Amino acid sequence: MYYIFPDVTLKQGINTIEATITHQGETYTDKIEWNFTGEKERQVDSTENKDAHWGF
Repeated sequence: MYYIFPDVTLKQGINTIEATITHQGETYTDKIEWNFTGEKERQVDSTENKDAHWGF
């Protein structure tokens, strides 16, 4: 699973998103961190695994 956050700019170093809720007196927290080290040149992977799906 992945998430897309439009219009978000990462700063150099650690970037953190944290969500906290309280439900029936219990507190639940989830956190994710990205360590941004600058933009990288990316290329599309054009390989195809024909054995991955069967049928249709």
